[in-house]
Amino acid sequence: MSDASISFTECRAAARSIRTAEHGKQAYDTVRPRGVSGIVRSVGPLSLLLYVADHEGRIVWHAPTRLGLLAPPAVQNQRRPGVGARLALLRFVCQRWEMLFWAAPPVVALGVACAFLPFRPLWPAAIVLLLLTMLYTCGLMVAGVVTGLVWFRVTFGRRRRVGEESAESEPAYHWTLQLCHCLDTATADDLLRRIRTRLGRLIDVRATSAAIEEGGKVRNVGVVESLVCLIRGVTTSAMRNHLADADGVVWPHGRGADIALVVPPDRGVPPDRRTSTAWFFFWYVGGLVATLGGCAWIVAHLESSVCGNACDGRPATYFGALAWLVGAADHLVSHAAGVWVFSVLTTAMLWMTVPVGGVAIWQKWQASGRERKRFAEEREKVMSRPLLLLFVVTDVEEQAVLAVAGEVKPGGRALADHRSEHTVLRLGEFGGCDVVLARSGPGPYSPRGLMLTADALIRDLEPEFVLLTGICFGLKEDEQALGHVVIATQTRDLDHRKFNEEAGIVVEQPRGDRAGPTATFYSRVSSGAALWDGVAVHAGPMVASGTLFNSPIRRGEVKAAHPDAVAGDMESHVFASVAQRRKVEWCVVRGISDLGMDKVDDYQQQAAQNAARLVFFVVCSGALENPSQA
Repeated sequence: MSDASISFTECRAAARSIRTAEHGKQAYDTVRPRGVSGIVRSVGPLSLLLYVADHEGRIVWHAPTRLGLLAPPAVQNQRRPGVGARLALLRFVCQRWEMLFWAAPPVVALGVACAFLPFRPLWPAAIVLLLLTMLYTCGLMVAGVVTGLVWFRVTFGRRRRVGEESAESEPAYHWTLQLCHCLDTATADDLLRRIRTRLGRLIDVRATSAAIEEGGKVRNVGVVESLVCLIRGVTTSAMRNHLADADGVVWPHGRGADIALVVPPDRGVPPDRRTSTAWFFFWYVGGLVATLGGCAWIVAHLESSVCGNACDGRPATYFGALAWLVGAADHLVSHAAGVWVFSVLTTAMLWMTVPVGGVAIWQKWQASGRERKRFAEEREKVMSRPLLLLFVVTDVEEQAVLAVAGEVKPGGRALADHRSEHTVLRLGEFGGCDVVLARSGPGPYSPRGLMLTADALIRDLEPEFVLLTGICFGLKEDEQALGHVVIATQTRDLDHRKFNEEAGIVVEQPRGDRAGPTATFYSRVSSGAALWDGVAVHAGPMVASGTLFNSPIRRGEVKAAHPDAVAGDMESHVFASVAQRRKVEWCVVRGISDLGMDKVDDYQQQAAQNAARLVFFVVCSGALENPSQA
């Protein structure tokens, strides 16, 4: 099933599946929370919500039993895709569901009552409609006051769950995975990958649209937005447990908290959408105004029922009673029994406005500040985690890296990340470092070759470290064995050269670059190799040419010209040039699969895996964890 064109019937089926899931009620309450009245939901029915979200591109859909629902930051001015009166109406109904429940019945009842006024026999019906309207409105207001008191009790009167504060506040400032419904965890990784991809597409479209409106254009929009995952919106325990161990998902408040964080594919500073507010104070003022309004009506009714037609100097009218309650009508005196209680209570409420509001705001502010600080610190740790970009060329090299990654991290799965120009495999976190695997095509200079691939991906991903691994041929057969590992101390370009002919003899003059790996990365790798208990490791210059060597004569010429070289390959020279141009830490670690002559493929897998094992040994030791401190 594609992500587009979901029918309303399918949305209803998905809503039923969600409600009947293990944690369906909890997820349903997360997506459709109750509004200020505590009776009516703040947004429309779940099926309608899913239908509108699909037309806005915010739903990742495989089937009614496998979907994810994204929600944009509440404080962000949203660019709503989709045109047409029908979609606009559905969107309005979905977003203004509670408002419609507050306003629509009274408006309809009052309209009908007004229509009855010209017909005297219908006046009783009009009066009944007016009374029902007042009763309906008062009922919702009373329910709102009760909800406010319950909220106050829940917010300040009990110990809150770990991460609950962040789960309530962070969706206002970040994109949020509101709902994750996946009954089969075997497909969970694919769903998470598609959710990440969809978020990138949404951000890319909005950024591109904004640039066009300003008269510009953008390319390769990097996604630095953290995707907040609400655990209460995950419908099954199996999926929640899967998220606890999933690559690319971190837990700022520890596993089992109400909130997790899906790491963005790119690194950078996200927009600061946070605003400082103290809305509880305004809630208190609103409740006070509603209470004063209700008490004024009661006081006026009691006074008017006692004084009859002689009500001068008494708070027998609504506005007179309201002024008397707030202390702005000293000339009025009440004589009705029990009315003084309302005066005392309202006076106390008025005087308590400042201390109650101040204490509530201070407590809320402190709690939110602590949660925000912790959330920001944990997020900073994730965002500052270095990135190691591994490059391979052949299928054998790629499978070797994946196999070793599986050995080091059993149960881990590589996730495909489709970039603007290339696809990479995110292997996960190893030793405090994110590892990404990229494979180029054959031929270092071809359009699919390592030169262009490395240049594009280093520009796109902005890694701290890049490393070329895989296989090479050995040049020191007396010291080396097939399967040994080589660390290049220098890469020498054999392709760039000049031929001179003197007296019928062709003389070759080398002109290629000789580039050495960056000092920091080389130090990390060579130090790790000294502690590694695997096969022998040889460090020395590596010659490189786009020509495949399988000739004893040609190999002998290279050895004669470069007696100190320990190995050779086809790509390290272009890899070094790209890494130097992009000013990134780089190194080359490859396994010896042949000797550049009499080639066979028997040792390719072993050599590539040995090189990969050394790389992951260095990474897992934590050597690359703090590049900024190097």
